Amino acid sequence: MKKTIIQLFFLILIQSIFLSELTAESNQEARFQENIKDSKSALVLDLASSKFNLDLLTKEFANYDVLIVGEEHNDERGHEISLKIFQELSTKYPLTLSLEMLEWHQQETTNEFLSGSITESAFLNDSKYWNNFQKDYLPLLRWAKENQIPVICANPPRRYANALARQGFSAYKNFPKNERLYPLPQNLLRDRNSIYEAKLRDLFQGHSSHASIENTILAQNFWDAGMTEKIASHQLISSRKIFHLNGRFHSDYGLGLTYRLRKAGIRTLTLTLLPEEVKTEGERKIADFVIFTNKPILKEDGKSD
Repeated sequence: MKKTIIQLFFLILIQSIFLSELTAESNQEARFQENIKDSKSALVLDLASSKFNLDLLTKEFANYDVLIVGEEHNDERGHEISLKIFQELSTKYPLTLSLEMLEWHQQETTNEFLSGSITESAFLNDSKYWNNFQKDYLPLLRWAKENQIPVICANPPRRYANALARQGFSAYKNFPKNERLYPLPQNLLRDRNSIYEAKLRDLFQGHSSHASIENTILAQNFWDAGMTEKIASHQLISSRKIFHLNGRFHSDYGLGLTYRLRKAGIRTLTLTLLPEEVKTEGERKIADFVIFTNKPILKEDGKSD
């Protein structure tokens, strides 16, 4: 009799634990759906959880055209996570990779590398890339090549952005007319009273004169407009989902690139990778998803990765 009671107790305990886990997962899903609707707070994917997976992100991406992943460019852990997410999503959806780290004029060489027409060393020697490109972003291209995934070189050339930062709109007079390697001036529409402009002014304040700040903001909008053009045109024509990676200032808080894509009717989901724990509630509004990259991922044996 005593043995039966003990067995019954453990059975009830196991059922209770199982039901609580189901409830927790259900609550997490419900909270996520609510967050997506009102965009008031991000859903944090907890790397420290032994059950860490990308199921919620993967499932929600079914309802979107583009996932923007905003990163800190020197966040090595964030680069590892970006690759993991890209690989996971590419097994679930027809996907295109889009990178801020590659510029419009590098598209032809990138396509040649992806098709196998040129070697990896020839690709790397053909143009100037970011200092950490080979270590942190080339793995994304290698995966794309292995799995026949198209790649968008999303950023307009830096030399034109630099010219705008120095000269303002008058720099357009000296841009080449025979081939368009830059977004048109009318696509650089700005709302000078927007939150984005205020954040940019705060960022550049004290570093230069008023005219210089205005031109630097213009260059930032130039990059946003250029990435918007490439991503939107590819998505509308191909109907493929797009995984886009950029510095998080381009996409946080639904601003910059995120705002432009959504205004163009492109259904856009955002994920921000943060190397440090965010302390304020306001910071949790930066994206639809947030991953704190300083937390270790636990393996199945409970040890940190």
